[in-house]
Amino acid sequence: MKDCIKYSPRASLALVGNRIKGMGIWQTIADYVTIKQKTVTHTPIEKLQDAFINIMAGGQGVSEVNQRVRPDAGLSAAFGREKCADQSTISATLNRCESQNVIEMKNACREIYRQYGQGYRHHYSKTLQILDADMSGMPAGRQGEGVEKGYFAKQKSKRGRQMGRVYASLYDEIVAEQLYNGKTQLNRSLRLLIEESEETLKLNSGFRRQTIVRVDGGGGNDEDINWLLKRHYQILVKVTHWKRVKKLASSVVQWDTDPNDSCRQAGWIESPIEYEKTTRQLAVRCRTKKTNGEQRFWLFHSLMSNVCG
Repeated sequence: MKDCIKYSPRASLALVGNRIKGMGIWQTIADYVTIKQKTVTHTPIEKLQDAFINIMAGGQGVSEVNQRVRPDAGLSAAFGREKCADQSTISATLNRCESQNVIEMKNACREIYRQYGQGYRHHYSKTLQILDADMSGMPAGRQGEGVEKGYFAKQKSKRGRQMGRVYASLYDEIVAEQLYNGKTQLNRSLRLLIEESEETLKLNSGFRRQTIVRVDGGGGNDEDINWLLKRHYQILVKVTHWKRVKKLASSVVQWDTDPNDSCRQAGWIESPIEYEKTTRQLAVRCRTKKTNGEQRFWLFHSLMSNVCG
């Protein structure tokens, strides 16, 4: 009886593995993903699962599988694997994956999200859905595919890729994500990310009217704003082009100081930009640090929301 007991030093991760096994996650992936590689000892999907276990166990690369996962039979058993494949065969399987397999994996993840995601079961008649679109910089080595010198927050002269994501913020869930090269920002990726979210959440016209899309400054160009409004979304967007924003702010009649920050003020724009639908536009200004003695300068931003779906 003792020979059947398998121990793992990663007990908490083993519980996660047991839960994933019970949910049938990898069976769903096997139903969608077909990798063109023959099976000798382990199927291609089983080797993908071993790579996934390695990531969950803290592995930074496939080269760690033999030291991190293979000796831990208890961990593999918790995920439903009798034995872990060798790292060289896992690497060979990853090399055989094609662009079609990426699409298949996306479809599998979409199906899994629809089964278990709270955002997919949101009650639009009771409250608004909130979707946040943003880009996250992912620094990487120079030789990686898609690695370019681009914008990475608080990291100058860095190279890497950009990960675009749409979050269902009420539920802390990722609805859609896409990896881009290092120079891509929201102004070139917003529509695709929103369209993927529509597909995942099955957002019809009525659901879109009950959805707020919040977009960071990189996605506030006029074309994207009008596109969102035409699709009946409620929006909260930061307008681009600082010169235009400063001009808009000049029409503010009354500035109100933020009760939590005396250096921050906001006011409604009296002469707003015209878009496809009626919008309310709010100017926000913040004092910069002291320069040239006591002189201070204002930095202007403009936030926009539409008031009719």
